[in-house]
Amino acid sequence: MLTLYYAPGSSSMASHIALEEAGARYETHFVNEDAGEHRTEAYLRVNPRGKVPALRLVNGSVLVENVAIQTYVARTHPEAGLLPADAEGEARALSLMAFFATAAHPAFSHFWAPRRFTDEPSGEDGIRAKGLATFHGHCREIEALLAEREWFVGQFSTVDCYGFVFYGWAYAPACQCATSLTTLPTRTACSPAPPCNGCWAERV
Repeated sequence: MLTLYYAPGSSSMASHIALEEAGARYETHFVNEDAGEHRTEAYLRVNPRGKVPALRLVNGSVLVENVAIQTYVARTHPEAGLLPADAEGEARALSLMAFFATAAHPAFSHFWAPRRFTDEPSGEDGIRAKGLATFHGHCREIEALLAEREWFVGQFSTVDCYGFVFYGWAYAPACQCATSLTTLPTRTACSPAPPCNGCWAERV
């Protein structure tokens, strides 16, 4: 059986949602980041980068990074239709997920955890402010991508699973950019799959 290593509130929610929407058989392993579990020797054997998500496959090997995990889930569960069937459509979906992973997510990280990006405490406020401004801009871009369309790529896909992560982050009290992502919750609440046992909220 597949095993998803996840932490509530993190970007691992994207892969968690994809697994559920695909109807995959899987189990979860909660990684307690508050207790530093992601830095333990045991978890570093799972993912040497010390991050979530990680997906242990049936053969015992491990995949890391949301784009890879979600693509694997979609490809191994084609009946769920989580990626467009045509080459261009799939490429556009992967392009958007790459944007989420390499632009929107890092911007939020600079806001949420500026200490990761400087050894000088005096520099944290500037990093936080710039990260927040950049994240606000990405939220507006994400919202614009959904203008006059139901889903990001014309059908419910892994892109929508990933996009929902930013809705949750935008509603963080300190973030104050929820108005930039007003359409995501109503769309994702109407996803084609059956109710997914709380993974949309990713409760422990």
